[in-house]
Amino acid sequence: MTQHVLTVGPATPDDLPALFAYLDEQLAENGRDGLLFQPMTPTQAGVPDAMRERFTTGVMTPVGQPGWRHVWIALDEDGAIAGHIDLLQTVGWSAVPTARSTPR
Repeated sequence: MTQHVLTVGPATPDDLPALFAYLDEQLAENGRDGLLFQPMTPTQAGVPDAMRERFTTGVMTPVGQPGWRHVWIALDEDGAIAGHIDLLQTVGWSAVPTARSTPR
């Protein structure tokens, strides 16, 4: 059996272009075979501009400030994003976790 090694660490603003490319792929697969894993309509258009802005702004906002978001990415042996999790501030909740991973 082949073992895959993933490295998990916090995402920085420099990681966002690769993260958005990864999320574009995830959104394109959303709804395939009737399975929704993202509470969005399936789309080939990629990550909406408003969501990109929320991620970008949130990553640069300190925890405790309105709009903060922490993102961690899992990188495979080749340095490609294989999964992510993010925590964000929402009204009425201190953090809402989301997670996605790409089966290998």
